[in-house]
Amino acid sequence: MRGLNHDRILEEAAALEELRRGGVLKTVGKVLLWIDLVPLAFVYSALRSGSQVIVWWAVVEGVLGLALLIAGWQKRVHALTRLGVVSRSGPAPEWEYEAEQKPRTS
Repeated sequence: MRGLNHDRILEEAAALEELRRGGVLKTVGKVLLWIDLVPLAFVYSALRSGSQVIVWWAVVEGVLGLALLIAGWQKRVHALTRLGVVSRSGPAPEWEYEAEQKPRTS
């Protein structure tokens, strides 16, 4: 197969895997933040009764959710940057702009 660069393929595969992991981290962070709304509903009553367990639970869950969201965002940005650099490093194939050359049917 002419023009096949194995290093480029491995680099793209690694960038796509990093992109997927970043998406998973962002999703888990969003879910933790949404689930954090449940204990927040009970914070006032917990403080009135003298218990701080729910307060600390909400704080830790919120911080963890934000940390995962930020880490996933950074991982995805880094992967997209790597993927953009890798995909533009070689010559553009002739089929890359084929969709722009065909007239629209709709």
